[in-house]
Amino acid sequence: MSGDSALAAGASTGSLDLDGEDCGFCLFMRAGPCGADFRSWEACVKAYQNEDFARKCMGATSKLTKCMQQNKDYYDLPGLNTDTANPTEKQHESGRRR
Repeated sequence: MSGDSALAAGASTGSLDLDGEDCGFCLFMRAGPCGADFRSWEACVKAYQNEDFARKCMGATSKLTKCMQQNKDYYDLPGLNTDTANPTEKQHESGRRR
């Protein structure tokens, strides 16, 4: 799943609690080097939550995704595939690292 897809999926499934207590994911994202970009994305999603936020927030999503890719030391978590490589290829590569 790409970074864009993961972010959009989290917002569309309600796992991002934008009005109540913060979820662990939100705290993690805000604490990292892309915290400002995450807050911008989060504000956009909230502003357009009753509309097509994926389309309306494309710029904020793109900026956040680029930041995350530039800061993989913080955001590249085990099991979270943020690039667009072929899943079969990724499995093959991970098998070689062991």
